[in-house]
Amino acid sequence: MDAGKSIDEGKEADQDWYIRLRGLPRTATEDEIAEFLVDCEIVGNVVILQNEAGRQIGDAVVKLLTKTDLERALKCNKKCIHENSVIVEETDNKTYNKHVKKMNRMDTEENTFIRLKGLVWNATEEDIKGFLKDCTLKEVVLLTNGRGKPSGNAFVHLDTESDVDRAIAHNKEYLRERFVIVEEIFKSQYISETQNMQNNTAKKPSYQEEVKKKVTSKEMDMEYNKGEQDKRANKTNFHIILRGLPWKATEHEIGTFLDDCDIVGNVIIINNEAGKPSGDAVVKLLNKIDLERALKCNRKCLLERSVVVEETDMETYNKHVKKVYKMDTEENTFIRLKGLVWSATEEDIKTFLHDCNVKEVVLTTNDRGRPTGNAFVHLDTEADVEKAMAHNREYLRERFVLVEEIYESQYIRETKEFVSQTGNVNEKSETELEGNLENGKEAKRRKTEKDKVADHMECNEEEQGNAN
Repeated sequence: MDAGKSIDEGKEADQDWYIRLRGLPRTATEDEIAEFLVDCEIVGNVVILQNEAGRQIGDAVVKLLTKTDLERALKCNKKCIHENSVIVEETDNKTYNKHVKKMNRMDTEENTFIRLKGLVWNATEEDIKGFLKDCTLKEVVLLTNGRGKPSGNAFVHLDTESDVDRAIAHNKEYLRERFVIVEEIFKSQYISETQNMQNNTAKKPSYQEEVKKKVTSKEMDMEYNKGEQDKRANKTNFHIILRGLPWKATEHEIGTFLDDCDIVGNVIIINNEAGKPSGDAVVKLLNKIDLERALKCNRKCLLERSVVVEETDMETYNKHVKKVYKMDTEENTFIRLKGLVWSATEEDIKTFLHDCNVKEVVLTTNDRGRPTGNAFVHLDTEADVEKAMAHNREYLRERFVLVEEIYESQYIRETKEFVSQTGNVNEKSETELEGNLENGKEAKRRKTEKDKVADHMECNEEEQGNAN
């Protein structure tokens, strides 16, 4: 949707009109925003959006009285407040109601509804009951996104207004490792959000059900194992990379930063070879509209840092995706080693994994034939994977090594790319490789491995730095 343009020309008879402002100064007040929207009749209060820490994110939503007020507001698009150019665009009642704050209690409805924000991803109904231990709860609804993944928010129906007061007293207290925002909401907000959840769960299994099923093959194929089908349907895949993130930024904070974007799977924070956040993350989005919304967040601030948001490709996303569940439909016997010394050999890796049965080792190189410090290993059994994971951050010579489990599809892609880069002869197609891996067959050993190892040993420090 273009900023400054109406999103629904056929809305003549609707009496509710809403706008969203983006790029506001974080010090902007409600009065300043109202003054900015000169000659516009505002219904209720200007709603300034905040993150889970209670800080302004630079956005606000406003309800207007008439279509004339909407047209006047859209004329303010790209005008400035405090030297900030502000985007003004039409939005809908769903977005407005999501953020509107309850300022006063109502005589005409129950005042017994609250929203919890900033929950840990795996929070359960029992966790919330424990958090609100001095309140009487009638219902808890844990919110998920369009893919059935937890959003970090929950809605709670309490028994009395006194219970609401007691719940508000827990605002910013910790539930496990995260503090939780507790805010009172209108009954209409509660009904709207919980009805949406009921509609979603009627169409697809809940997140908890997905975890119990270990995720079906079909769902994981949709996210990670597309192979050649992905290449043919590349236009239906939408990915972004975020750069310049604060190192302490969490998945939840990044998800909040990408407000109104439907994220597929998890936010993937990219770590360096020491296992620490690099300041980058990759995200898969549901559709093109979500991509456009995400790109509008470019140069917005997260924890006072300006973040670059740009489109990326499926290959970059798949390179960094992390394996969360073991699969019933494939071998769970593949790992990646990161942070190896440049001169590491296949024998070094077998010694490092001395208590594991190793079927294949692939040491990766860059396009100049220099070692990357990464290797992919095919193990014999899932028990071997558990043993290998126990070696995470142990030292191989002077460097500690990160060990992480990966999907079979990642192993196939990365080793196939390695073969194409180094020019080794391997006539197997990706489909044939998948068949071999499923049957537990050991892949053909690379003929020039010893030559590459010898070459690696001869790399000087300058060449290593360039390769890195």
